[in-house]
Amino acid sequence: MFKILFLEIVIMLKFISKKFDRFHQKMFSIIKWDVIFTTPFWKFLASNPNWYFVMEENYEPMVKKIIIDNVSKFYNNQENIFLNIWSHIWRRSIDLAKNHNYKCFAFEPSPLTYRNLKINILLSNVEDKVITFNYWLWDKEDYLDFEYIPLHDWSSRVFQKWFKQYRHSKMIKVPIKKMDDLNLWIKNNNIRLIMIDVEWFEYNVLKGMSDMLDALYDVDIIVEILPENKDKDNVIEYMKNKWYNVKQIDDIDYLFRK
Repeated sequence: MFKILFLEIVIMLKFISKKFDRFHQKMFSIIKWDVIFTTPFWKFLASNPNWYFVMEENYEPMVKKIIIDNVSKFYNNQENIFLNIWSHIWRRSIDLAKNHNYKCFAFEPSPLTYRNLKINILLSNVEDKVITFNYWLWDKEDYLDFEYIPLHDWSSRVFQKWFKQYRHSKMIKVPIKKMDDLNLWIKNNNIRLIMIDVEWFEYNVLKGMSDMLDALYDVDIIVEILPENKDKDNVIEYMKNKWYNVKQIDDIDYLFRK
């Protein structure tokens, strides 16, 4: 009872004051409580209370619309495939697996976030419909420095030498693979939806799935590309050369459709 009351007070104070944000994150880090939220989608576990925002009804409304359209378009298919590249803990995969006819492949490199993702799959009873991979996708096979931020795990990122390391972050090595080497498009030729949210490295991921992009048809690919990303134009040109139509759907998200 005390724990539930404490959580409610923390979330309320977060709305009232941004200055409280750092304090409540530090508190949850010290006491190491996992947080379980009950939402319209399912119960899910997170490492800190900040994850509640991805469960709000209006979170990424244009992305949500594309997903709804995709669900409607392929409603009568026997089973559709969704690739969730950098899935986090994540609402999209579990919602599509639990409530719609999708089998999901979820890629999440961070060890702790990956643990929470696996727990959420069990909580939702969709372990037979969500297949997980604990590595990063790239245009080669190797290891990369990954900056993991426990208090803001959705902001974790592949680390590059020109980045300034965040305070309280942890550097770990994560394995990287090429999507093409997994041959998912050969085994699953009904891939209908792909989401890519990889914080600056969309171009590398897409180059590592070149064969897949050539082979796919009738697919929606949603890619988050920040305006300041130096490879934004390269990504768009690359996808056009693969015969994908391009549409910007909001400030940071693009839809590539073929």
